[in-house]
Amino acid sequence: MACLCIVCAVRQITTLELLAISIGLSTFQAELQGRKVVVWSDNKGAEGASRKGSAKAWDHCRLVHDIWMHALQNGTHLWIERVPSHDNIADSPTRGAYEVMERLRELGNGEWKSPCVASVFLPGEPVLT
Repeated sequence: MACLCIVCAVRQITTLELLAISIGLSTFQAELQGRKVVVWSDNKGAEGASRKGSAKAWDHCRLVHDIWMHALQNGTHLWIERVPSHDNIADSPTRGAYEVMERLRELGNGEWKSPCVASVFLPGEPVLT
């Protein structure tokens, strides 16, 4: 039974990592339109499924489909790469380290960008969440 729980936990992490890629592409849709984009992932399952364009689990396959459909509709050329977990600056907040985020905010315009999720089924504007 404990083995089954470990498998479920691994699947949940992969689902969240795939969702993070999808939300990132949707949130920065305007900035990424027509550009070449490298997506860095520290999760082997999310990296492999995204790179391959499919997955065995239905929920993962659906998220991967949405990632690539969104890229196609937005004219975004994706390349998927691996980043070791300890080098992944996106994980800094989960470790209680906010220095990188503060520095990035200082370099940018400091505005918060609300996440949105684009739907492959509805043409036009993304659906705000």
